[in-house]
Amino acid sequence: MATKENKKANSGVVENLDSHLTNAGRAVANNKRIIYIAVGVVAVVAAFVLSYLFIYRNPRLQNSWEAYNKVLMMQMTQQINDSVAALEYQKVSTNFSSTPAGNVAALASAEAFYNVKNYQAAAKVLEKLGLSEPILQAQAYALLGDCYVNIAHANKDDKAGYDKALASYDKAIKTADGNPELIPAYLVKKANVYNYLKQYDKSLACYEEIKNQYPNYSLGTAGVDFYIEREKALAGK
Repeated sequence: MATKENKKANSGVVENLDSHLTNAGRAVANNKRIIYIAVGVVAVVAAFVLSYLFIYRNPRLQNSWEAYNKVLMMQMTQQINDSVAALEYQKVSTNFSSTPAGNVAALASAEAFYNVKNYQAAAKVLEKLGLSEPILQAQAYALLGDCYVNIAHANKDDKAGYDKALASYDKAIKTADGNPELIPAYLVKKANVYNYLKQYDKSLACYEEIKNQYPNYSLGTAGVDFYIEREKALAGK
């Protein structure tokens, strides 16, 4: 603003030098006040951010990972079983919500619930989970699909439950970021559900996608061709 006003002052110097210089001076003075206020605001914001990072956020992040790792080590060394681990991970997730460690702890709690066949509890955790890391989120979607399959089976083959499972596997595939190991594994999960529902054409399509798009993926000693031929036979092809 000061530069623009100075240019105006220079252009009108013959006609009204005093007036333009006065206006230019006022503009510079006003700009200085604005600059000082802006610098002060930036300084306050910077101080707040630094204080948050070093006084609150960084110690909280460190503490969250320490809490998560403590439960993980107890689980790995079998000091606690999966039932206890699920509850301990939930505590970490609650105490350190919105942190990476808290989110990972939530996923770990869902896995532990799943291991003890508490599919409802696992699904409840996973339905609320949103991980920024795509591979972890893909695994969460896949595990949620597994939960829905088991819940549907327990509810006398509830069709809506299987549909929710298939939708979760689709989300896992989409989120897996082209991972050549995870995506075919999720396609196998879809194929298994379609096979169980006797939708053999759709199951066949999953196996054919694996063969065409992920030829290096191993389906055990039988190989993908075995499953393709099986689904073709079941589909009457």
